[in-house]
Amino acid sequence: MMFWDNWTKYWEAALAACAAQPGEPRTSAKGKTLPRLVVASPATPSEIEQVEQNLGLHLPSAFRNVLMQFSRCVDVAWQLPAGFKPPGELRKVTSGGCGWDLNRLAEIDQGRVKMLRAAFPDRSKPYDAVWHNKLAFYEVPNGDYFAIDLATADRAPVVYLSHDDGSGHGYELGVDFVDFIERHSRLGNPGPEDWKWLPFATSPQALLDPDGQAGKVWRGWFGLA
Repeated sequence: MMFWDNWTKYWEAALAACAAQPGEPRTSAKGKTLPRLVVASPATPSEIEQVEQNLGLHLPSAFRNVLMQFSRCVDVAWQLPAGFKPPGELRKVTSGGCGWDLNRLAEIDQGRVKMLRAAFPDRSKPYDAVWHNKLAFYEVPNGDYFAIDLATADRAPVVYLSHDDGSGHGYELGVDFVDFIERHSRLGNPGPEDWKWLPFATSPQALLDPDGQAGKVWRGWFGLA
């Protein structure tokens, strides 16, 4: 059994939990009805090789395996009804979203590169350095990114890239792509903006924790197992 055997169940549970909350369903900025879930077929090796050529790099193995064995494209998103908010420190967790798209991967990472060149070119500055040696796979609506760290051969953690001094900048959210999606999905994919998932990551290296105190409170309130 692979990790991703349960992912669709996690996503469906999150969307069902959102739909069960009182109030009128919202729509996204582009007018798409929320919640939504798209899971495409797996990619072929030749399709991945073409994207790797466009990027000029080999995809990290965990990410590559997901693309070939599970899905080339996933889009999951939900948003709580207007005026309906979680309790306490979780009050900002009002929406959720994540995903990836092999066909748009080069385009998304090029957005990261443009941002890096325009605003964060100096590797000697700690904040700028976080933007380097990464592969962005998900663009957050506010202009931030989820990205895979390519700095070392033996580690490829998923990190958050903030363009405007966000508190989650540089946080490691999973030890690799598979671990990140597993952790994030068990929480119902909160975010993707950092202020929505920060309650579930207690420090920059602590990773998302669906079994921590905040995770347990959130899953119980939202209606996740």
